[in-house]
Amino acid sequence: MRRLALAGHQATARQPRASVLDRLLGEDDADPMADRLDSLRDAVRRDLESLLNAHRPWRNVPAHLHQLRLSSFAFGLPDFTSGALNQPEPREFLRRDVENTIRRMEPRLTQVLVYLADEPDRLRSFLRLRIEAMLRVEPIVTRIAFDSIIDVSTADMTLQLRQGG
Repeated sequence: MRRLALAGHQATARQPRASVLDRLLGEDDADPMADRLDSLRDAVRRDLESLLNAHRPWRNVPAHLHQLRLSSFAFGLPDFTSGALNQPEPREFLRRDVENTIRRMEPRLTQVLVYLADEPDRLRSFLRLRIEAMLRVEPIVTRIAFDSIIDVSTADMTLQLRQGG
């Protein structure tokens, strides 16, 4: 591995670093770069799934309380189990809320776009979303995408890393 001498300090060529949580759990092993990127993607998937399965109060935070909107008070999605997600308006509201929640709470993802991945069906109790973003973990910037399935009756969301970004 190439080493750089900077002002009397030894620095290693930059590699993506695991999140603080993963490093505390001891999951920051010296993997080859490809394995490390896969581990990073999986950690983002896990953290994003936790974020989207957390439920916050329905109460809206006033716009002038910007820091409160970024706090744990606003972590997660509102409970949408009572909504009729077979109608276009509630589906669009949920899509927009998922997109805004990710933008607000997941700093490793930028240029976040969330798409409704299927048409409304009154007989189905699940909804599919596709999440696309740029994963930015210094020094890496790469595309990442997830397919999600929401069980409308329980509000549980599962995410799968979409192969090919």
